[in-house]
Amino acid sequence: MNNVATNGPTARQFRAYGIAANEACANLAIYGEEARRKYRRMVVREETGLESFRDIRLNSDIDAVMSRLWSDAGDWEKASSYGINDSRQIAFLIKVSCLQLMQLKGGSEEDARRYLDGLLVQAKVPNGTYTADDSYWLDVSKSRLLDLFKILDTERRKVFRRHFPKFAVKLDTTARYVINGPISIRCEVSPDYYASAPFSVLIRE
Repeated sequence: MNNVATNGPTARQFRAYGIAANEACANLAIYGEEARRKYRRMVVREETGLESFRDIRLNSDIDAVMSRLWSDAGDWEKASSYGINDSRQIAFLIKVSCLQLMQLKGGSEEDARRYLDGLLVQAKVPNGTYTADDSYWLDVSKSRLLDLFKILDTERRKVFRRHFPKFAVKLDTTARYVINGPISIRCEVSPDYYASAPFSVLIRE
């Protein structure tokens, strides 16, 4: 999982930041451009140690600032949604890992759900059932989610090493593995990379 916003916040993140800051200032009765600017800088400094939102490079820092602003704005639903982004991202990687494991073993998406169900039961995760809306992770701590992802990624690599030892494997959330069928890859990835894999290659533009 890459937590770095390489070139700083995107234009979309800047717009979201501006909206949240305006709502927070309105709720806190902060008026005047200078006072609002001081407030914005204070929030960024307290949440990240940086002086300006444009200096932020970590997505987790952006989430922390946005969560704080929406808390100050009194919108607890939006504040909490930013507060759980890391867990949401890990949960997505867990789902991808389960799906890819089943693809490599010839299982279905339903098999992947049952597989994760079994892991959650085995790990004694409270309320940890893989529901249709993928919300199981809301009741699981970030550290336990990360542990589960590491277990799944390790197992996925073992499958590759056991059956396809010459294939260099890296987690690609867009890859779909089909036994005796084509694997879809991005057009910038050389087909030679997959030369030792037991899959034909379908270039995706």
